[in-house]
Amino acid sequence: MSNYLIAFIPFILFYFLARMMMDRANRKLEPEKKAEMVDLFSNRSPMRYVWLALLMGGLYAVWQAELLDLNYTLAFYFAGLIVYSVFYGRKSVSLLKANNFPPDYIRAYLSATLFQWAGIAFLVFGMILVRNG
Repeated sequence: MSNYLIAFIPFILFYFLARMMMDRANRKLEPEKKAEMVDLFSNRSPMRYVWLALLMGGLYAVWQAELLDLNYTLAFYFAGLIVYSVFYGRKSVSLLKANNFPPDYIRAYLSATLFQWAGIAFLVFGMILVRNG
């Protein structure tokens, strides 16, 4: 088994835990709120995906061209993901609060988001540790 795959396993586990948390929170919502949530989040700006694609494309380009050491490349990528996540996470929470979603649901949303980012942190730092031996 590849050492990089070992770094990927915690990411998968944290991702599934976050999904389970959100599924449980979604089951507690009233049907009207579920429909409202779909409407709110389906109208999001496609620009968020452009920024994410640029971030991922930049990581790939720097990695393949070996412009920076892998450790620095991953650190910059992770920092970019944090900025991206905080910016769009705040927008999402503000949107949920503005539309009177239950505080329990908002807490579950924030917890699931933190679990996803913990998984990404394990992945990035695991890759750095594997690379450095």
